[in-house]
Amino acid sequence: SPWGSTGYDEDSPDITPKPKLSLGFEYEENDTRVKDTHGLYKLGSEYHTRGYDLMFRYWRVTAYGECFDRTSTTYDDRQTSFTGVNAQVGFLAIPRRLELFLGYWGFDPNTANRVNALIERGVGVNWYFSGNNNNKLQADYRRFHDDATNKSTYELRCQYQIVF
Repeated sequence: SPWGSTGYDEDSPDITPKPKLSLGFEYEENDTRVKDTHGLYKLGSEYHTRGYDLMFRYWRVTAYGECFDRTSTTYDDRQTSFTGVNAQVGFLAIPRRLELFLGYWGFDPNTANRVNALIERGVGVNWYFSGNNNNKLQADYRRFHDDATNKSTYELRCQYQIVF
């Protein structure tokens, strides 16, 4: 966070007077393979996951993005790679009251097979009753597309959040 913390808790209904940027990288290795009495793997998989994220806030704009890339290797050396992405941009139309946002979310369960990704695109709105995340109404409209079936579905969601 070279210009100070952007905060990762939730969207902010406040104007950010100076640019704020946070960048992140993560790596995970998890080996669940089990060996038999001869020292050969008999079941399980080994996973290597890399993740990257970015948060940027300035004035009335918030941009957030993350992606991950995972490779799994089974006990018999079969490999599969998959990726995921999450990106969202929000704009405070009325500070401390109304935020509009656009989002893109995707998951590809097997990057070797280019026709199996699941993609979401959406638009939404947050209404802050008390000027913070403790009392807000959220609504969004999303399109889900499944490359494997070449079919799309649509979803309208609405939720009320109260924190006490």
